[in-house]
Amino acid sequence: RKLSYGRERIKMKNILTKNLGYKFLSLLLAIVIWVTITNYNDPYITDTIEDIPVSIQNENEVEEKNKMFEIESGEKVSIMVRGKRSVIDQLRASNFTATADFRQLSIVNAVPIKVVPKRSTKYSVSDIEILTKTPEMMILTLEDSGEQTFRVDVDILGEVAEGYYIASKSVNPSVIKVSGSQKQIAKIASVVARLNISGAKESVSVNVSPIAYDTNNYPVDSTKIVYSMDTVQTDVKILPTKEITLKITQEGEAEPGYECTELLSKPEKIRIAGTQEELEKIGSYLVLPYDISGMKQTTSGEIDLESYLNEHYPENGFILVEESKTVAVTAMIEKLEEKDFWVKTSEITFKNIPNGLKARFRVDGDVRLRVKGLSDVLEKLTVEELHPYIDLSNRQKGTHYISVGIDTRARGQVMSANVSIELVDEAE
Repeated sequence: RKLSYGRERIKMKNILTKNLGYKFLSLLLAIVIWVTITNYNDPYITDTIEDIPVSIQNENEVEEKNKMFEIESGEKVSIMVRGKRSVIDQLRASNFTATADFRQLSIVNAVPIKVVPKRSTKYSVSDIEILTKTPEMMILTLEDSGEQTFRVDVDILGEVAEGYYIASKSVNPSVIKVSGSQKQIAKIASVVARLNISGAKESVSVNVSPIAYDTNNYPVDSTKIVYSMDTVQTDVKILPTKEITLKITQEGEAEPGYECTELLSKPEKIRIAGTQEELEKIGSYLVLPYDISGMKQTTSGEIDLESYLNEHYPENGFILVEESKTVAVTAMIEKLEEKDFWVKTSEITFKNIPNGLKARFRVDGDVRLRVKGLSDVLEKLTVEELHPYIDLSNRQKGTHYISVGIDTRARGQVMSANVSIELVDEAE
C-alpha cells in the first residue's frame, strides 16, 4: 500500500511539472486577453477641463500688510486629467476645486494653484489623475491701499410722465469714501447714485448702490474697490406742470411825441411746476408789466421770470420749467405825425350841456383840427371818423374858449383847436 501511494504522488507531480513553460504562457495570455477586453469596454483616456475658477484662501495675509492686490493672471485654471472613460466623460469644471493660498505668496508675488477633484458618489477621487494644470501659479500685483472721499451725484434714467417735472433731486449722504488700491482709486472720476424714474407721476425715495465711473464713463470694477456705505438714499421730487400764457402790459409812457404800438414777447407761453392745488390758483395768464418810460425808438429788453415768480408768488413755490429763465420783450415805438383836418362848426356836436342853457358858436365857419397820431393811421383817417365834439361839463352861462375833442376810436389826439362857445338861457 505504501508503494502504491508513492507511485500516485510521483504521477501527480509529473502532471503538474510537465510542460510548465506552456502552462505559464497560457496564463499570461489569458491575463492579456482579459485586460484587453476590459480596456476595450472602458479604456483609459485623457481630457482637458477648462475654466475652473480659482478661489483665494487667507486673503488677509496681504491686507494685514496694508497692501491691495490685483490678479494679473490665474483667476481660472485648465487641467489635463487621465482616467477611465466612464469617469472622465462626466467631469466638468464644477467637479474640481482650485485654490490659491496667499500664505504661500512668493517674493515675486506668485501663489501656487492647487487643484483637487471634489468627492462624488458617481466616481472615486482615486480614479482621477491630474497630469498638468495651466497656469501653475496665480500672479498678483501688489499696491499700497488708498482711500478718497467723493461727492455722490444723482443720475436720472428715463423720463417722468408727460405733464410732470423733476423739481429737485438729492442724495444722502452726499459724500462717500471709496477705498482700494491706489491704482483703482486713481481711475475714479465720479461716483453716482443711478435711479430710473420712467413714467413717474409722484416723488420717489429709494436706496440705491453707488457706482464709480472712470473718465470714459465706464464703471470701475466694483470687486476691486470698497464703499464706506453699501447704499445711499436718493430722493427725487416730482411735480405736475401747467402751461401759462404771458401777457405783457405797458408801464409808463414813451417820450412825448412817441407812442408804443405793440409789445412782443418771446416765448409767448411758459410752463411752471408746483403742487396741483397751487397751480389751480394761478389761472392761465401771467401779466408782466414792462416799463417804456422815456423811450423814443423800438427797444428790446428782458423780464426775469424766476425773480417775478419768487417776488409775486413767494409762498406758492412755483418752479420755472423752461431752460431760459427770462422772457425777451420788444417795445415797438413809433414817432407821432401831425395832420390838419378842416371841419365845419355844424359838424361839431355839443356834449353835456348844463340844464337850462343852450350852446352856440360865436363864429360859424371852418375849424382847423391838427391831429397827432401814427402815420399809417393818419393816412387813412377821414373827417367823418373824427366825430368832433365839445364837452360842456360844469360850464356856466357866458362865453368860453374850449378845445375840440375827437372820437378815441380815431386813434389820434387833437393838438390845438380852441373855439369860442357861448352858453345862453334856453329862452333867449
